[in-house]
Order: sequence, then structure tokens, then C-alpha cells
Amino acid sequence: MWKISAPIWTFFERQTRFFRLGKRVPLEDVVKGLAELGFDGIELGIFDLGKDGSRERIDRVNGLVKSHGLGVPSVYVDIAGRWPLAAFTHPSTEVRRDVAEHFKTCIEIAKAMGTKIVGTCPDSDGFPHPLGVPFKNAWKWFVEGMSDCVDAAADAGLKVGLEYKPKETRNFSLISNADTLLRVVDQIRSSNLGAVLDTGHVFYAKEDLPTTVEKLDKLLIHVHLCDSYGDWDDDLIPGAVHDFTDFFKALKSIGYEGYVGLDIYPMQDPFDACKKSREYIQEMYAKLASQTQ
Repeated sequence: MWKISAPIWTFFERQTRFFRLGKRVPLEDVVKGLAELGFDGIELGIFDLGKDGSRERIDRVNGLVKSHGLGVPSVYVDIAGRWPLAAFTHPSTEVRRDVAEHFKTCIEIAKAMGTKIVGTCPDSDGFPHPLGVPFKNAWKWFVEGMSDCVDAAADAGLKVGLEYKPKETRNFSLISNADTLLRVVDQIRSSNLGAVLDTGHVFYAKEDLPTTVEKLDKLLIHVHLCDSYGDWDDDLIPGAVHDFTDFFKALKSIGYEGYVGLDIYPMQDPFDACKKSREYIQEMYAKLASQTQ
């Protein structure tokens, strides 16, 4: 079926608003462990430009990934960590320019890491806007900024994968559901802009998962697979709450060709959580295969 990946951030220290658990697993152990578990790829991220984007780090990552036979389906660009109040919708022209330039730099880093997709979820752009920006201005600035970044990705031979989420902490997200994302795509009008579908975000948005896959259709370029109770972004292992049979049927029906990438945030052993998640995905693959014979 589809190749399976896991993200580097699953192996970070586990943190909530109230506590911090464990330690970050060394990169070497993550790559080796995922390869031993039978994963096909690892999704990387740029959270600290100075650390994650250094030439030394890139060479180290590339060497480890290549030596263990893993692919890099996507590189996630974190924006909210640097601009927590607003990024693409910030009232300052200078700040918005800095955000776009940061993203463009990350595109070049992602390209050097061997991926074809740069993913992002604009978590800090939402409402009530903390800096008092009216919706029309925020929407206009977001479309302009994202369009600029998509053009830069096209020049680099990459695609931007835009991920939606209903709410992050105190803000309702500007890009909150599948239809909002489709509206952005319609306005930017670039074949280099696609959708990253996080299944936990779909449940959180009270959307029907198979229908959402059908809505996105050929725009879908990457999947973040996780489970949730539908009232928050729980990032549970798939199958913990929902049955994903119809989701995988929908992927097949649209001819999806990307990775099925985990996006889980386990409170305990991340390798065990990845192992159980992969086993569940393989069960879904076997079920789908038997139904199509």
C-alpha cells in the first residue's frame, strides 16, 4: 500500500501546559529505531533555524537517514514558536516580511534534506486576533504571504503542504477546516500548494474523515495519522478511538500516492507507540487488500 513514516517530534520530551516528561531521544537512536521497526521514512522539522538548519546538522541528518534506508516525506516548518502572537497575519509589514523570508530559508534547508514537501500549520494566525487585526486584513495578508512562499517553493522544485486545525490553545485558527483550506487554494491558484491532512484535526473539526479525503482529492500530498476524542488535538495512536477502515478506503479511491505519516505524541515509550501504530496500519492495509480481491 502506502509507505509509512513517523515524525521526529514524537521523540521530543513530552510537554503539556502542566508538566514536562522524559528527555529528547537522540537523533541516531530515532533513525535506527524507526528503521528496525520497519518504517519507510522519517518526517523532519525545523523548529530552531540555527540548530536545525546548520550545515553540520543537515549533513548529519542526511547521513543517518541514507545509511538506514529511510526517506524524508516532508519537512515541517514551525512558525508559531518564533511568532507566537501572529505570523502571516501580523500587523507589522516588517514582521510579515520576516516570516516569509524565514519560510523561504526553510524551503532551501528542506530541499537540502532531500524532501519534496515543506509542511506547515499556521497555529499562531487566528481569532480573536491578539493584536487586533480585522479578519479581512488578516485573510488578505495570509493569502499574500503564503502565495509568496509557495512561489519560492515552486522555484526550488518543492510543494508547500498546508495543514488546517480548528483551534490552538486560545485562538480559533484562520485556516480551521477543509473548506477554509480549499478557499486558500482557490485564491492562490498554484499547483505547488497542497494539503496535509491530520486525521486528529478532522475529528476535532467535527468533519467526516472519508468525505474530507474526497473533498481534498488530488490536493492531498501528505497524511498525518493520529486519533483523538474529537474535542482536542490528542495525538493518540491510530485505532485508539476510531476505526480507520473507511479512511483508508477513501485514500485508495482518490488514488493517493503519498506517505501515511504518523503524528502521535505519546506520554510514554515513543518506540512502542510507533510499533503499535504501524501494526494497526498494516492491519488496515491487509483489510483493504482483502476487500479489493
